[in-house]
Amino acid sequence: MKLTPIDKVENISAEEFQQHYFNRRPVVFSKMSESWPAYSKWNFDYMREMIGDKVIPLYRTGDFDPKSSFNAPTTQMRFSDYIDLLEQGPTDLRVFLLNALKLNPDLEKDFATPSVVNGFVDSYPTLFFGSQNAFVFLHYDLDMGHVFHTQFVGEKRAVLFSKEHSTALYQIPFSVRSFMDLDAESPDFDKYPALKYAQGFSTTLEHGDTLYIPSGWWHQLRYLSTGFGLSQRAIASTWSERVKAIYNMGIMPAVENIARKAAGESWMSFKHQWAKERAQKLITKLTKLSDKDIA
Repeated sequence: MKLTPIDKVENISAEEFQQHYFNRRPVVFSKMSESWPAYSKWNFDYMREMIGDKVIPLYRTGDFDPKSSFNAPTTQMRFSDYIDLLEQGPTDLRVFLLNALKLNPDLEKDFATPSVVNGFVDSYPTLFFGSQNAFVFLHYDLDMGHVFHTQFVGEKRAVLFSKEHSTALYQIPFSVRSFMDLDAESPDFDKYPALKYAQGFSTTLEHGDTLYIPSGWWHQLRYLSTGFGLSQRAIASTWSERVKAIYNMGIMPAVENIARKAAGESWMSFKHQWAKERAQKLITKLTKLSDKDIA
């Protein structure tokens, strides 16, 4: 496996972004958010004041019932209580895809839409919170959108791979994720040998950094310190990606929910085995190609 540092730029034009990065590879904007009120205002106390009375869903990595609904939350609590929990010490409960404007429309005044690309879904900026060492397993987003994720508090480690590496990353069928114990930064090649053939990108996000994640790209996130960020999404730019998004958000969850209710753990075991068999076939194929090159 090879991880290349993600380019970091201060500000570039829309033309430069389209030419070098859009739908091609990730990039970090180090100064995109500096002019936003959120850059200096957003902290735990401010968010407690703005949305502290709201009850929110929470998620725990690896904690799910095989018969539960697709992407079902682990629990829920008042947001102010969750902030208290974060400030008390490490917790594996995370806030995931929380619609900021539904919680408080006034938050929209604190940030701007990136100007380097069109097609943003301005009604759906989402918040992500987690404590130190919280881990977001390797996955890609259901809606196939282009994501601009800005870190406001704490630091976060991000590892990304293009969609061409899905098999080597052990994509589990009828899902947009890999195995929850697969760590792309500390790969276990004995357990997941196909990872040796994956090539990706990595970076550390600090206060104010904005990471661009291209449509359909795999990403793994680790909170190096307790913090939160905001994601803004632009719709998929090609028809094939849009069709894939419709399948991911409509057909796939329906199939998954039916199979989970009917088969439960055996369905999950079947999918896990299928992912491993596909990865093994890839290893065999690439090994044969390598042997031909040597010959």
